[in-house]
Amino acid sequence: MTNNSIRELYEDSLKVYRDLKNVIDTAELKGQKKGFEQGRKQGIEQGSVEERKKIAKTMKALNMPLEDISKATGMTIDEIVNL
Repeated sequence: MTNNSIRELYEDSLKVYRDLKNVIDTAELKGQKKGFEQGRKQGIEQGSVEERKKIAKTMKALNMPLEDISKATGMTIDEIVNL
């Protein structure tokens, strides 16, 4: 083999390596972005649930009717009773 043919093989293998690395890096970034978005969505939902519970507890402490608390918070009467 000549030096030129060895160099060409090396450059070809280097190109394949770089292409594969770029594919993996891109997939990793997409996975991180998707995970972040899902985590953010879950956090917002969980915060909303906690806020509704807090409001329901306050309304319950003010002796408001359970039906009114349920309408205001979207919680079931059983959920409110168990607070």
